[in-house]
Amino acid sequence: FEQAPESKATLSWLFPFFAKFRRTLVQVVLLSVAVSILSLLFPVFTEMVVDKVIVERDLSLLSTILAGMGAALFFVQASSLAQEYLLSFAAVRLDTAILDFLSRQLLALPMTYFSSRRTGDIQRRLEGARQVRQFAVGSGIGALLALVQLTGALCLMLIYSPSLTLAFLATTPLYGGLMYFSLKVLRPLFADVEENQGKYSSHQIDAIKGIEAVKAAAAESVFRDTMLNEFLSVSKKIFRSSFIVMSYDSVLQTIGMLSTAIFLWVGAHQVINGSLSIGGFVAFSSLTAMAMSGIMRTLGIWDNMQLASVLLNRLNDIFEQEPEQGRDRSRLSPVHSLEGRIELRNVSFKYGGPESPNILNGITMQMAPGQMVALVGRSGCGKTTLIKLIAGLLEPTEGTILFDNVDLKNLNYRDVRRHIGMVLQENHIFNETIARNVSFGDPEPDLDRVLWAAQAAAAHDFIMRLPLGYETKIGESGLSLSGGQKQRVAIARAIYNNPPVIIFDEATSALDTESERAIQDNLGRLMADRTTIVIAHRLSTVREAHAIVVLEKGSVAEIGTHDELMAQRGLYFYLSSQQMGI
Repeated sequence: FEQAPESKATLSWLFPFFAKFRRTLVQVVLLSVAVSILSLLFPVFTEMVVDKVIVERDLSLLSTILAGMGAALFFVQASSLAQEYLLSFAAVRLDTAILDFLSRQLLALPMTYFSSRRTGDIQRRLEGARQVRQFAVGSGIGALLALVQLTGALCLMLIYSPSLTLAFLATTPLYGGLMYFSLKVLRPLFADVEENQGKYSSHQIDAIKGIEAVKAAAAESVFRDTMLNEFLSVSKKIFRSSFIVMSYDSVLQTIGMLSTAIFLWVGAHQVINGSLSIGGFVAFSSLTAMAMSGIMRTLGIWDNMQLASVLLNRLNDIFEQEPEQGRDRSRLSPVHSLEGRIELRNVSFKYGGPESPNILNGITMQMAPGQMVALVGRSGCGKTTLIKLIAGLLEPTEGTILFDNVDLKNLNYRDVRRHIGMVLQENHIFNETIARNVSFGDPEPDLDRVLWAAQAAAAHDFIMRLPLGYETKIGESGLSLSGGQKQRVAIARAIYNNPPVIIFDEATSALDTESERAIQDNLGRLMADRTTIVIAHRLSTVREAHAIVVLEKGSVAEIGTHDELMAQRGLYFYLSSQQMGI
């Protein structure tokens, strides 16, 4: 698929978090300003030592000056320590609040967002959140500190010697050129590196999740070469960006040395001419070092801003997306219970834009409690897409889906899904215990219901053979379970909440006939007063359905019972005959 386009950078989403900690951040800012101002006293003390103590040979002032320097140093260190403590305190809580916000935003997005982006790329975006916070807080305060330090140093420098200050600032236009270079060259480089690292992360995730397929195909060397090529591609881009950054820093240092050389040349002449004292020259030298430090820090922050801007672009892609069912959920009706009456009226659906072809065309059908409706048809005819529409995982392009005579769009999807038990073709098994997997989504699992659901799904026997029974951790993606065992755990999860609507998408495809029959017998009683939707390629499993809907190229080709459809000798008859070898 094509990766979705990026959004524009904005820090507006961070402001509410800063507002929560504004008192702490204001304290940090005030301490930073205090540190900067107190630091400016040291060049003044240095001038006094040189001119008053050394040149005039007056030792009576030395103790006073050193006491003043000691007091200033103490307050600088104490303020710096307090600043770091408060900053760390705020950073931990900011990270927690931002992570919670990110999780809420991400989980509120529709399925279409995830289907148009790579897993590793989304993961990379989330990892950038902390870097953005560090930039916004650390660099923001650093920029203020640098600005106060630079402004204070320049003011004192102007007091000592306006002409010498102007000489020191002669290279300022060169710094402006560097900032322009950073904006036009470094930002695109950082964006390219981030995008490629996202791709590489996706390949890593594919390799880990698909390790069985890789080994089964004896494709380790091929996959390793692919991974190595991806890594080399990323490494080359990182090397190029690092080299350019190092060259940029080298030019920056050269300009700084040029500024210092100009200052030394002009300053030496002023000392010789008597327009500047030796102590003033030494103090001015210290102030130029402080001013240069402020300039370097400001330019460093400017460079970091280019990377932060790239990361913000990628994070804003999450924040600016319209959440599932919109941002204003007050219009949605809560769903406390469902009868299970479902109706589809002329439902059509397509992935992508207006020019994309329809996956489903004008689907109209009804389902009632106590009915089992089977969806059959060739692969790719739209069966799975249809059940995702019914569950609200996708939204129809045209038409209406009603639950208990109410438009699904007017109901809270999350509430509706709590009343639907779904078993999909690929069921994710979490790195948790069996009991937690069965009761997933329930903050306080009911062990009696877990046991009941597992027995109904014919999973109890194999669970009890595990080392810790229901408390056995089954590993990431359920690697320690067979395909059939995973399906039985998924079925148990689907019925755990005793839902009025049950959807099975190839729910027993990995089971042998005996296990499938046992589950059907157990679930038969459960389905008696529920709406059940079943997708199955093995048509023998849907013979008892009250209605069989045959889909062909996204449209309803036939509807009827097994006997009725066999009598029609249409598509269903053909598919059944193919399976039975007639």
